Amino acid sequence: DASLVFIVEQLRMPRLALAALVGAALAVSGLILQSIIRNPLASPDLLGITSGASAAAVLYLSFFSAALGTQFLPLAAITGAGLAALVIYLLAWNQGASPLRMVLIGVGVSALLAAVTTFILVFSPLTTTLSAYVWLTGSVYGASWPEPRALAGWLLLTLPLLVLLARQVRMQQLDDDLAQGIGVRVQWLRAGLLLVSVALAGLAVAWGGAIAFVGLIAPHIAKRTMPPGFT
Repeated sequence: DASLVFIVEQLRMPRLALAALVGAALAVSGLILQSIIRNPLASPDLLGITSGASAAAVLYLSFFSAALGTQFLPLAAITGAGLAALVIYLLAWNQGASPLRMVLIGVGVSALLAAVTTFILVFSPLTTTLSAYVWLTGSVYGASWPEPRALAGWLLLTLPLLVLLARQVRMQQLDDDLAQGIGVRVQWLRAGLLLVSVALAGLAVAWGGAIAFVGLIAPHIAKRTMPPGFT
């Protein structure tokens, strides 16, 4: 039946593909952050990375999308996530970025950026405010094949750096002094992993909205379902 084929191939499958890619990006981002912070409750939304991406994306949707379109939305989200992470990293720096300070400062930055997002929405045009609110709830509704294809292309750009640093993730779970004692460049490794996590979270937010909880729970599900050492 042509109608069933259309529903499955053109309506359902693009949303399924986009949801899978967004979930995978948030899951890997959360796993990296939990290793960096050494806290099983760490996630992109807790540390302010998602809030930074959301604030930048809402700013773009409210004031620039009418003139520039939505093709630059991923760039805006990644930029916002990157700036938020940079602020957190610099404020947490004291002869090195302490995981504990990153958590405490990240929570504060997240609350601040949530307030900034609300402020932007209050002063944005009504027509874009409604669409921004829908986007902030997190949804893949209305996705078509160009969206998952574009997200997959962007995610592939992060793959080389992710593969390069993947074996070093477990090193972040060691004490800093112990890791340095066996030759690990702790701060450089932490900065590189944070960069990958920020990129993944920003891309996920750009296409899926400010989806919470996935980056927190998905790594734990993977650890319980996959063989030891796989994650």
